[in-house]
Amino acid sequence: MSALGNVDARLVLIVDQFEQLFTLNTGKDGKAAQQALITALCAAAGNAVGPAQQPPSLVIIAVRGDFFDRCADYPELANALRESQFVVPPMTETDLRLAISGPAEAAGLSLGRGLIETVLSDLGETGRGDAAGVLPLLSQAMALTWEKREDNELTVHGYGEIGGAASAVETSAERAYGGLSPARQELARQILRGMTVAGRDGKLTRRPLARADLYASLATEARTEVDTVLEAFARSPTTSCSGRGPG
Repeated sequence: MSALGNVDARLVLIVDQFEQLFTLNTGKDGKAAQQALITALCAAAGNAVGPAQQPPSLVIIAVRGDFFDRCADYPELANALRESQFVVPPMTETDLRLAISGPAEAAGLSLGRGLIETVLSDLGETGRGDAAGVLPLLSQAMALTWEKREDNELTVHGYGEIGGAASAVETSAERAYGGLSPARQELARQILRGMTVAGRDGKLTRRPLARADLYASLATEARTEVDTVLEAFARSPTTSCSGRGPG
């Protein structure tokens, strides 16, 4: 029976990166936008309707742990945190091994001797106790190692060529930045500052920007240079977010 013909079927709403509600909506108007969305989600998940007298939707919110206090500022979300919280802990070493080997095996690739141990050791040094923070580095490093593969094998040599998890992104970004003129370097700094926001604990969080918003935030004479600067970083293999490869 299709969902349309099943009176017991409910819509499942999954809201990922819920912390962006707070980082992208600031000031007086932002507070109103936050409250509006939270009220709507709570209504969808809490107001009983229909013959079965159940909420029309099952709402799943994924939010970073360091934003729990922001959620707790809203009584509706505070109740959900108390009653329906599911904590996803940092990945263990076993989980990380699977994150390295699983996608490679699914893509029909083999792992060279010592690669997993080398990557795990590198991540341990890079993460400095922040297990959650190493996952983007792992993903990027493995994608780049895939680009350096030898036939169908991911090797320690290829991993070393891209600078490992600790250096791959930084090295390539610095290379792209160094290739810009002084004026474009200043513009790049403005763009990058606009794409990050500091949380209450001082940690930086991504702040996605639409290109139109980026144009609007810059002086008129700088707008023509925005595309050139963005393209310089997009061409850099380790700063691209193409998602290719097994990482």
